Amino acid sequence: MLEAFLRRYPSGIYAELARARVQELEQLAREREQRGREASDARDREAREAREREARQREAREREAREAREGAAREAREREAREAREREAREAREREARAKVALSQPPPQPPRTGLLGYSDAVGRITAWIDHDFNTDNVAYSAIVDWYDEGMISRDTVLKQRAKYFARWPERQFTLIPSSVQIAGAGANRYAVVFERSYVVRSLARKAQSSGKSRVMIDVEMIDGLPHVARQRETTGR
Repeated sequence: MLEAFLRRYPSGIYAELARARVQELEQLAREREQRGREASDARDREAREAREREARQREAREREAREAREGAAREAREREAREAREREAREAREREARAKVALSQPPPQPPRTGLLGYSDAVGRITAWIDHDFNTDNVAYSAIVDWYDEGMISRDTVLKQRAKYFARWPERQFTLIPSSVQIAGAGANRYAVVFERSYVVRSLARKAQSSGKSRVMIDVEMIDGLPHVARQRETTGR
């Protein structure tokens, strides 16, 4: 209305007052627009800060959850390691106790029955030598009289055999049937002597050995299956 008045009466008596009022209204409009922009900026800033707070809170919750999972996993690993150590210690004590019991027992009595004929036990042992012993499929007693080491545990025997297998990955043993001698050495126990030819190789080391060996073992029949309780062997080219 003031602008229309000034267009019609640009030199009227109230023209200056009208111009002053127009400037005042324009200044008020600019100030209102500025306050609107500031309010909008404030709302945007508050919204952004709220999103940032929410993101930080979410990250904190995720970090706490991750730390809780990692702590639980760490506790589980520590518990498993502790249980493994306790189990190994318990098994070591049990092996030591079995070894002490075995060492406290009197040595096997010498054969009383002499050289056995081809009884059922002899037949099973002879077949076992050919099909299992010569293919390294051997079961051992809990305590074994092992070469020059004396009485050692089954686990120690298996570790030494693993080293031998690693040294000679390729192995072939052939029983000489006529050499098998089996004699009774107590209840369910037999003294066994036999000869076999052997060829062992290691391609990695480019090594090979062959010849004939004489094997002397004591076999315990446990649940009808042979278990080696004593082992000696002499080899020749």
